[in-house]
Amino acid sequence: MRRLPGVSVIDVPSPAGDGLPPMDVPVLVGFAERGPLHRPVLLEDAAQYAAVFGGTLDLVSADDGTVCRAHLSAAVNAFFAGGGRRCHVIRVAGAQALASRFEVPGLALFWRRSNGGAWLRISDHLTLRASSPGAWADRFELSSRLRSVALHDQALVALGDVLRIRDGSGLESGYLRVTKASTASTAIASALAANVVCWMSTSSPPSMPSPPSGFASPPPGWIIESLSLDLAVREPANLQTQQAGSRWQREQCGLAAGSPLTMPWFEGDAVERLDLGQPLRELSGGAWPLAGAKVDEIDTDEGPFKPQHMEWMLVPHGVSAFFEPWMPAQLGQGDALERNGLAHYSSALFVDPAWSAELHGAALSAWADQTRYFGAPTRRLQGLHAALGFHDNAVREASWIAVPDAVHVGWEPVAAPPVVNGYLALSPDSDCSCDPADFALCTPPPRAPAAPVLSLPTLVPAEVAWFIFMTGASPPSDAWPHLEVRVEIQIAATADFSDQRPLPQGFSPGAIVPNPLDATPEWAQPVPTQVPLNLPAGLYFLRARAWRSGLHSPWSATATVLARAGTRRLLSPPTVQVDSVAYQVHAALIDLASTTREHFALLSVPAQWDEAALTHHVSLLRQGIEQRQDGAHSLSFAALHHPWLQQRDPDGLSVPHPPEGSLLAQYALRTRSKGSWSAAGLDALVLSHGVAAPLDPGLLEAAGINPIEVRPRGVSATRAATLDTDTDWSAIGVRRLFILLRKLARREGERYAFEPNGAALRRSLERGFEVVLLRLMQGGAFLGTTASECYSVRTATGLQLDQEIERGQCSLEIRVAPSRPLRFLTLYVVRSGEQWQLEERD
Repeated sequence: MRRLPGVSVIDVPSPAGDGLPPMDVPVLVGFAERGPLHRPVLLEDAAQYAAVFGGTLDLVSADDGTVCRAHLSAAVNAFFAGGGRRCHVIRVAGAQALASRFEVPGLALFWRRSNGGAWLRISDHLTLRASSPGAWADRFELSSRLRSVALHDQALVALGDVLRIRDGSGLESGYLRVTKASTASTAIASALAANVVCWMSTSSPPSMPSPPSGFASPPPGWIIESLSLDLAVREPANLQTQQAGSRWQREQCGLAAGSPLTMPWFEGDAVERLDLGQPLRELSGGAWPLAGAKVDEIDTDEGPFKPQHMEWMLVPHGVSAFFEPWMPAQLGQGDALERNGLAHYSSALFVDPAWSAELHGAALSAWADQTRYFGAPTRRLQGLHAALGFHDNAVREASWIAVPDAVHVGWEPVAAPPVVNGYLALSPDSDCSCDPADFALCTPPPRAPAAPVLSLPTLVPAEVAWFIFMTGASPPSDAWPHLEVRVEIQIAATADFSDQRPLPQGFSPGAIVPNPLDATPEWAQPVPTQVPLNLPAGLYFLRARAWRSGLHSPWSATATVLARAGTRRLLSPPTVQVDSVAYQVHAALIDLASTTREHFALLSVPAQWDEAALTHHVSLLRQGIEQRQDGAHSLSFAALHHPWLQQRDPDGLSVPHPPEGSLLAQYALRTRSKGSWSAAGLDALVLSHGVAAPLDPGLLEAAGINPIEVRPRGVSATRAATLDTDTDWSAIGVRRLFILLRKLARREGERYAFEPNGAALRRSLERGFEVVLLRLMQGGAFLGTTASECYSVRTATGLQLDQEIERGQCSLEIRVAPSRPLRFLTLYVVRSGEQWQLEERD
């Protein structure tokens, strides 16, 4: 072949690495804006975190105007900014976390028994839900439009297609589900013969009359259409936060069981999508943000609705060909913090609900295995215990674990202010000669407050007057259509209504007023309407206008509503005790790490604790764990660093955060460059420009805490010690080395499973591990200069070998002499006149 000029690309395979198990992958547990709950998600950059879990999550506003924020996103961003490559993130929340719901306008759900029978209407309000719980979807709006394709009699139709047949006048409409591939006329004839056409009479909906007699297929003049639905979700722009508007769309959605088209009606949420192995991009911000209806919430006369076992059909009896109307989110009760599942701050947010403090060591391992593998039914563990995994090995690569959100001071509800109910009234105009498009808007007279309807104030700004055309003649009744008066209300978070949306709930879309000539009084009576509001805390703007016969009035004057009910306030810093969230979460982390013996826990405490409080906290941890029979060296699986770091948020503001994210980034870099047994060193912590509250490093070090100080090169951790008081296990690098050896032994041991249990197997084991240990010695993991000084590998011999072979066992004893990290020495340079003097100080 002739060679063409240009650039040739040669694929060069990447280096295989050192062959050791990964030791730079952490598990981070905390609060997120959105995303799957209690499910480890593997991330490889900060953009993936933002796509799956959102951005910064504001929790509670303090009295001084500052905002208490979740720390998980800051920890993940710091980890990737400092050189981290992979991490697992677990979002936690309480069981009260709710997903916003959205009604699909104009859809009715029908089903029929598999053994035959007529269609039964079981729901007029099919609702979709946000793909994950939380208040992140509160501003979304949902709409739908109908796609109809006219068919001729011999057009081919497929299983699951929904057909509509209509007569020329449009008074009779029937819907049917195609049960097998055929032509349109054959499918319709079969449905008519079996009397399984769902008829929707326009004159008396939703009656289902018998099919017109005398024909087995639509008579001439009838229209046959194939139906599908388009769905769209939008988020209005917000000028206050400079957030651009967003829009998502699903086209050609099928309407019946077995349809080959896309079916969003009963799709799973984010957790179910992950369980099905869908790619991470299916959960990202650009993907469809909704999940289907919960089928167990739809009741039939035969129990919960099961779409996979029933013949069902969605009838779009009230859907137009345009995306109108846009339905706002159904927020339900509670403010944003409650819908995020964070109304009550406690340790229960971070641990599995079935876990107790008595479960540690062998009991914890047995409980976890029973729950995950042997229970009836099995289930995933929740909270930080989800790091143990479930039916897969996705989290087994992780060797760090941190819970940066276990440091909040907590919050409590604030008493709601007095509730005032507003109202919206329709009343006739006294002037009968005005233009029908002219509506007078005025401020209603004051009215005494009624009994509270909801927990938030209600207020509607205007009283709408409308004009009724009067005539002396009495026309035929069929010449006078019913007059519909509708009031449109918009709510926004900005005064210019740039982020407007329809009123969320509690308002009937319109009132049908009878022909005024048939009214008992000369003027038709207005229809008063009470309009309650159910909104998260904040400042809102409302306006209204009236519609009649396609014409609308100008907008009313803007009304302002300040909703303060249901807000929270921060508590005082927690005291140091065994009931504190920090203690209980730290104890659970240490128990988990010491049980698996393959995780190391990084701990942090509330920013307000001083040296005395920190010393007391560490003392309580040691007393509670060391007194247990299985507590020996359990504290060597954890390290505590303090104080917090000052970091820049996306807006450029300096915000204090716990140090886990930056520390994990530094340890990940050191692990890849020098080995998992190396200390973090005095390298500057990424994204940090100071500490939140400087404390005495000497007192912290004496208590077993690793102080973080401002050094000439930046903010650094000046100690790398575990909480264990045994000098042999006091270095983080020593424990990390043994975690590496355990992971290595488990991986290599799995390779030798089912091998013949004899001398050859034992020689192979010894040679294999000696090669690996020699590589570790060359990397500086061991103390010594020769292999005999650094490690030894030995298998059973003699009588012990015979006993192991008889029991079907094979043991390998590995002994190592771990290297010790160099203590940080301080060298002072003192100038006296023209001479320099060096002094070493502790």
